Parts: sequence; C-alpha cells; structure tokens
Amino acid sequence: MSAAAGPNNARKVLTGAAIAVTTIAIIVVAILLVRGDGEAAVTPPPPQEDIATLRAEVIEAVATFFPRQQRAYAAGDVRLLDGIFVPGSLYEQDIQADIKKWLARGELIDKQSRTTDVELVSLDAQKAQLRFTYAIVGGATRDAKTRKVKARYPRTKEIVWRIFLVRADGKWLVDGLETEESVLKGGTG
Repeated sequence: MSAAAGPNNARKVLTGAAIAVTTIAIIVVAILLVRGDGEAAVTPPPPQEDIATLRAEVIEAVATFFPRQQRAYAAGDVRLLDGIFVPGSLYEQDIQADIKKWLARGELIDKQSRTTDVELVSLDAQKAQLRFTYAIVGGATRDAKTRKVKARYPRTKEIVWRIFLVRADGKWLVDGLETEESVLKGGTG
C-alpha cells in the first residue's frame, strides 16, 4: 500500500460522511415541511396496557351505538342520540333529520339489527376506526300514536361498514360511518 492511498481513503470516508449527513438533513427538513407549523412531531404510541383499555372502550362505544340509535328511531326522540356524536357531526344531523321526517309522517321505525365481525382497524389515544358487518334482521314501521305495525321490514343483506370515533372529554364519540366500499374508493374516513 502506498502513502498516497491513505489520503484517498480519508477523502472517501469524509465524502461518504458528508453525503450521509446531507441525506439526514434533507429527510429532517422534509419531515418538518410535511408536518407543518405547530403540529406535534410523532405521537408516541400509548403503553400496551393503555392500548388494551382504549380498545375495550372503543368496542363498548360501538356496541352501544346501534341500540341507542335504534331506540331514538323507535321513540321518535332525537334526544336519545345526545352524547354519542362528535359535536356538530353531520352524521348526527342526518339521523336527526331522518327521525324527524318519519315522525312528521306519523311513523316510527322499529328496527332490529345484528352486528358481527367487529375488527379494530386503527387506534391511538384520540382516534379509532372499526370495521364490522351489519344487517337489519327485522323490524317494522309503526304508527307514531297507536304503535300499531304499518309495515314489516325484511331481513337485509349484510354490509361491511366502518365507524370512525374520536376521543373527547374521556369518552369515545362517533364521528362518522361509511360503507367499506366507500372507504376503499377514497371516502371521507
């Protein structure tokens, strides 16, 4: 090995180090630009025991959602929806309008449904998304005054849905609901 080979090796090492430092600097700047002003860096995942608690809370929120919604339709009372939606939710407004529409016609909707195959798609300390299969298994349109059945509902086909939840004030609130097909096509979820 000649004496000239030593400086060439040193230059190669320094050039490699300079390239590595430049690459890291570019990545850091890109992350900062994508993240935007005032946004937190990366939120560390909650501890494993917190994940188990959050998971149980999310599943409980979803398990109570449809029965509460069905009670609101059956009673014609939108107040029964209070406290289950993100404030200002368009989805809640749509459900309230639908209940009021049926009530204005003198009718109530009494549905029985089945939810199966509940799967947690994503979860962090503030947001959750679940996929599930839902079907109406029976029910009826009833006269709002007499409660007599006007028409019976047939069983519907099973549809895969996604429900989106947001954690606020220590509880999970529904932020939206979309079919799996809509989500896969780039829906709002």
